[in-house]
Amino acid sequence: MPRPKFNKICQRCGIAFIVERFEDQKFCSKKCFYDRPALSRVYAKTDKTPGHGPWGDCWLYTGTLDECGYGKVRHNGVKRGAHSVSYEVNIGPIPKGLEIDHLCRVRNCVNPAHLEPVTHAENMRRSPMQGVMQKAKTHCPQGHPYAGDNLYIHKNRRSCKICQRAKKVRWELRHPAVKKAQQHRTYLRRKERKAALAKRSAGAEGDIG
Repeated sequence: MPRPKFNKICQRCGIAFIVERFEDQKFCSKKCFYDRPALSRVYAKTDKTPGHGPWGDCWLYTGTLDECGYGKVRHNGVKRGAHSVSYEVNIGPIPKGLEIDHLCRVRNCVNPAHLEPVTHAENMRRSPMQGVMQKAKTHCPQGHPYAGDNLYIHKNRRSCKICQRAKKVRWELRHPAVKKAQQHRTYLRRKERKAALAKRSAGAEGDIG
């Protein structure tokens, strides 16, 4: 039995084509499928039903999600975040050096009102899990404990003294001339300090005499 054929018009290029299996096919080729406007592809898989998210107006992307829960869509031949595409199309280009942060903290939300370009450092600072994950760590990446004499705290950040010393040794090996100059300056400072102490001691003895 011959398969039924359907006459269609490609929604991307406007060329007429015939399909045999899928009556609801809208594009004549994969190229036209991936070249269709990115925002229409994002919103075609977006649930705008009220009540989603902490603010009740999140637009949830229901398409492909990565391992971190962010929506992914192919845009100009490259896979990008669905939230980034939504921001660029609705608001404008993302400034250089910035990335999109979800103000609602819902990673697959594509509502442009919930998106803000910020620096990576600010994005990490806002993350509710960042502080929790860091505080939960009891050892450095090399396995040294964050405890006792090995713990160094600077500006509320923990560091491993063993790793810091190893880093300093590696740097000195790569820059022997700088290390020699530092040692010479240290020698001069100690020499000046000894001379000042000797002069002060001599003056004190003279006052006593």
